[in-house]
Amino acid sequence: MRDDFIFDEKTLVVFDLEWTAWPGSFEHDWTGPGEMREIIQFGAVKADVASGLTEIGHFECFARPTVNPVLSDYITALTGIRQPDVDGALPFAETWPAFREFINDGEPLICCNGYDPMVLGENCAFNDIDDDMLDLKFHNLRPMIIEALGPGGEAPVSADLASLFGLAVTHQSHTALGDSRTILDALRHLQSLR
Repeated sequence: MRDDFIFDEKTLVVFDLEWTAWPGSFEHDWTGPGEMREIIQFGAVKADVASGLTEIGHFECFARPTVNPVLSDYITALTGIRQPDVDGALPFAETWPAFREFINDGEPLICCNGYDPMVLGENCAFNDIDDDMLDLKFHNLRPMIIEALGPGGEAPVSADLASLFGLAVTHQSHTALGDSRTILDALRHLQSLR
């Protein structure tokens, strides 16, 4: 197991997103009729690197989908996000600026487990938001996590990281903030092995 993960930045942000989905949408990459990955929940934790990745702030909010405003039973069962949660939320175009400000405050390294930055870009594009996000220092942790899990490791979803690393499951799975904290727990674990 690789155990030499070092971060040079003073601050690290770990984020996760939840987006609209239907049975089979993951397997066929949201190419079904009317399917798109509309963000419905943002979550992020900010951590101080020097103090062992201690959480120093967090962000969580829902976003109201506009193309597919009614959540599928599938995504509700997976995430626990209910229709009233998103009905009472602002749309992506109005939630993105606050999330962007949180994740980029102090120019931290912005980490995720997968292709969340791509989904942010998709949401900016179909909401006509001119933001190439080039100033954001995104880092996909998935290759590092797969390497740490050892040979034969598959691309794990964030919700499974605690159990894969033998850690206690302490955060709600398949929620943006819960999964962000689970990723941070996995990073702390990897740092502790150094």
